[in-house]
Amino acid sequence: MKVSILGYGRTGKALAVLMDKLGAKVFVSNLGKSAELESSGFEFEVDGHSDKVLDCDLMLPSPGILPSAEIIQKAIKRGIEVRGEIDFSAELLPCQYVSVTGTSGKSTTTSLITEMLSSAGIVSHAIGNIGDPIANHVLSAKSDWVPAIEVGSPMCEMMESFHPKVGVFLNLSEDHLDRHGTMEVYASMKERILRFMTEKDSVVLNLGDEWSRLLADKTPAKKLFFSPVPDKNADVFMDGEILVVNNKKVASITEFVLNGSFNGQNILASALACSHFGISMTDSINAVKNFQPLQHRMQFVGKWGGVKFINDSKATKPNATVLALETLKGKFILILGGSEKGSDFAVLKNSLKNVKMIVVHGITSDRIVETLTEAGFKNYIKVKDQREAIESAINNSRSGDTVLLSPACASFDQFKDFEQRGNEFSREVKLLAPQILGS
Repeated sequence: MKVSILGYGRTGKALAVLMDKLGAKVFVSNLGKSAELESSGFEFEVDGHSDKVLDCDLMLPSPGILPSAEIIQKAIKRGIEVRGEIDFSAELLPCQYVSVTGTSGKSTTTSLITEMLSSAGIVSHAIGNIGDPIANHVLSAKSDWVPAIEVGSPMCEMMESFHPKVGVFLNLSEDHLDRHGTMEVYASMKERILRFMTEKDSVVLNLGDEWSRLLADKTPAKKLFFSPVPDKNADVFMDGEILVVNNKKVASITEFVLNGSFNGQNILASALACSHFGISMTDSINAVKNFQPLQHRMQFVGKWGGVKFINDSKATKPNATVLALETLKGKFILILGGSEKGSDFAVLKNSLKNVKMIVVHGITSDRIVETLTEAGFKNYIKVKDQREAIESAINNSRSGDTVLLSPACASFDQFKDFEQRGNEFSREVKLLAPQILGS
């Protein structure tokens, strides 16, 4: 079989290696030059997708490439099979799997489920959109594994056979509208995960989220409900800081390393997902009390001169920043801004009561400033880039403050991805904060 792979990032590399091991003739087409690709041993082209990629039986594009792209449409017209990685690779897995999607909390919940399953003796790995392509695990997976797969909306666009045993839908708010256009289209992408689920499967839904709640009528799968507030229709819910399971108080979020009610909801949703496999929800919840926040997600960087620094670079949309502000306590100096995703920053307006100062930078800075002005928030500084933002935040901080990087934006104006942005934040803070604030 001849296979053309479009893109040579994490997903493209994983697919190229997998298809090569399966005996396919692999051709890789990458938009930019790549020293790693040049030394890979694969036949390749760079600087654009030429018609060479059409000499294949199967085309596997990166999730970053739109299905409407000219080269993909050419392939379809020629009768070439075109598949998305998450759909194609999941079909090759020899085991059941859980999928996790939503706008905020996906990676944390995916990892929590993996931790809970593992604590119950079930082999599980957090894979997919979390940064580890499914293709990396196709040949090593065993029939009794239950991996947890994080799914982003671009991955749903070419979804034709994806069938999780348990589907978790956390929440839905404005995100990727630069790609999908409207919330309705964005939601319809997520709903594709439900297509092949049956009454033998389970779906975990959030009664506190309109978009998630509406999915209950769109699948025959068993419905398992969680809620951010007490709700008689929920299997599990948060009552302030208390986690309630089947109307019994089982823990307080203060007992966990993870902070805040929002993470309490993630824990409850994860426990519901694992209950499908016969695991006690109380046992699952107790198993993650020492679970550490993931990198770039409310990650504590350090404390200098009485000032805390938090890296929440993964907050690439306004709602994620709102959750950060509601989760943490104290006074904040908030760093906002980055590249454009088409998000509405208006949701930030009602979450600024504990924000003493905002430092704004990036392509989105003018739109953010407009929102702050409308909200009557005057104590902001607009700077050129993230490095200047960090220095300004440190210089204006006082003991007891928290400097919070929670940008509410994507990172592509200055960085390769949110991870590089978070790493640079941590590096700059560790360099500058001791100099300016002392120990």
